Amino acid sequence: MTQYDDCRFEDTAHYRIVMVCLCVWWLMFVLRAFALITAGVVANESVEQGSIENQLLIISAAGLGLFHMPRAWHVLKSREGRTLLLLLLAYCGWSAVSYIWTIDSALTVRRLLAFVMLMTGCVGIGAGFYSRLSDGPMAFARHVIYASFAAVLILLPPRLQRVSLQDIVNPNFNMKDTTEIAMLSYPAGYGLLAAIVVFRWRTILRWSSLLFLFLVLVLLKGRSMLGDVMASGTILASRLTLVPGLRGVLLTVGLLLTAFFADLGTGGKFFVSFISNAYDSLGPVLPWLTVGDGLKNLTSLSGRLPLWNAIYPYIELNPILGYGFGAFWNPEHLDQILTLSGWHAVVAHNGFLDEILATGMIGLALFLAFWIYAMVISIRAAHLYDEQIGHLMFGWLLLFLLFNTLDSVMQSYFKSPTLFAVTGVFSMSQFFSEGVPLEMVIRSGEPFYLRRVSA
Repeated sequence: MTQYDDCRFEDTAHYRIVMVCLCVWWLMFVLRAFALITAGVVANESVEQGSIENQLLIISAAGLGLFHMPRAWHVLKSREGRTLLLLLLAYCGWSAVSYIWTIDSALTVRRLLAFVMLMTGCVGIGAGFYSRLSDGPMAFARHVIYASFAAVLILLPPRLQRVSLQDIVNPNFNMKDTTEIAMLSYPAGYGLLAAIVVFRWRTILRWSSLLFLFLVLVLLKGRSMLGDVMASGTILASRLTLVPGLRGVLLTVGLLLTAFFADLGTGGKFFVSFISNAYDSLGPVLPWLTVGDGLKNLTSLSGRLPLWNAIYPYIELNPILGYGFGAFWNPEHLDQILTLSGWHAVVAHNGFLDEILATGMIGLALFLAFWIYAMVISIRAAHLYDEQIGHLMFGWLLLFLLFNTLDSVMQSYFKSPTLFAVTGVFSMSQFFSEGVPLEMVIRSGEPFYLRRVSA
């Protein structure tokens, strides 16, 4: 059993410089939200996907990833690492092949290049940089907490300057018109799950962090996002709690919430039927559930059902191949969907449908193969190497899928769920790296755990 060496990678100039770069990168990523608030729907999407600022962020992320790629390639020599990387490359390859039949070659090329560069950044930083840290995946989880607090403290106070307590308790009040709430809710959700693990043995820090991030999600009134976080969070907590009876309760609640959002993401048949039958008993809380928009808000899933009904015929026309990576939401289809659905949607508000529209059922199958395999090796890591990190990565991956039931992160990939989940999974590659011995590490006040010795 050994202690930490005196000379650690964390003490080097390399580590400090990269951490400064990552901090500056995240600040620039978060500050984009101020450009998204008053731009309008179409301009909003344009800024989100094609601004010069975003291109610079993507290129810089790819640069950091490429710099660490030699180390990443060495760490990914294990069967798990190579399989994970091959599945990601298979999806990228199929997306590139979709250029043959894309309906908008310029959109496909631009967005595919951006996606490949982002994945290069995630793989390189995860497997090439964080794998060198003495507790790489756990360090990344801590950094996600810091990132979530930074996003909240930068973006939320300016939005609350003109908000009174009366506004907050008003069922009709929401921040969607003045705030890009996904820029806050996504990091807050991932930070909340990370806090369950990182502060597992620090009761005050854990509960204060969880309460703060939970209240942020409640204040934003992103109902589905809050539910997604609760579903994945209770499943994660069920794996780590030391109270046997509570473990079963948390797991049951998490599975029920997951099934609930799976129903919503596939059309909400059971949910809409329940709401219609329970209308009278829901009367007192209906204004809060609908944010003042009435019963139609729930029975239409906030306008998603008309949107999905408008999209289904396009899917039926080309279900296997799709319309090309990132190509469906061109000006022509935007106008057509506006006419058919009655509102100006710029994404499907369902990541699975957006993926089928882009790369077809084949592309969706390849993407899910990568994601499901990542969940499998996360569980394997929890059983063999680090219970806390393995379950956290599984929770993050599950949260990504849940976010995609009523929102679009697939194909709208330049968002924190993609960045956090993919980087986190590849940071675990140190667990499976061949030829790297295991070492027991003692943490003050915490149980020991196994880690790989950095090369």
